[in-house]
Amino acid sequence: MKKVFILCTVLAILALAGGLVYYFWAKDTKVPSEFYEDASLGISFNYPEGWLKVPEEDMKDFNFEAVLGFASPETEDTGFGLVINDQPGKNNLKITESIAQFDKNYADLDNFKKVESGELPVDGIKAVNYVFSFIPPVGENQPKRTITQRQVLFLKNEKLYRLLFSADIREYDKNKKNFDLIVNSFKAE
Repeated sequence: MKKVFILCTVLAILALAGGLVYYFWAKDTKVPSEFYEDASLGISFNYPEGWLKVPEEDMKDFNFEAVLGFASPETEDTGFGLVINDQPGKNNLKITESIAQFDKNYADLDNFKKVESGELPVDGIKAVNYVFSFIPPVGENQPKRTITQRQVLFLKNEKLYRLLFSADIREYDKNKKNFDLIVNSFKAE
């Protein structure tokens, strides 16, 4: 009887501790957000509260391929860009082959380092998740800095969606939950 009492007490303490850890962890990871929808692009997602939509006339400077961009008002290197390309006849992305192609394409970047790669779901579809750091080219008299970039790619309805996230390497971990907010809520027609 004593052993049963001790076992029940230990289980109750573990359950309470687990509940407290979950409560504080879940509370800490919630990101205040706003909702964005663009019917002409057929997309919607949540983005971090306070982030600013990049004006159309500034998109070429922000990301020359992107059709849409959002930037953090806190740091100049932190943002999100969306690239959409037609892929007639294609509805499947080969994850392993895509990662190998990324490895090959980015290997020559200055100070390239692959941080992680793999598969994750976006809008119910298998997507490539590829994170790397590098030193981008800069103009004269500009300091070199290391950027971490996350690229999430998926195919849906013969369109390739590329979600591009960038931050200074020192700011990336702090912004990961912001990037996750967009990825986890992203919907495409």
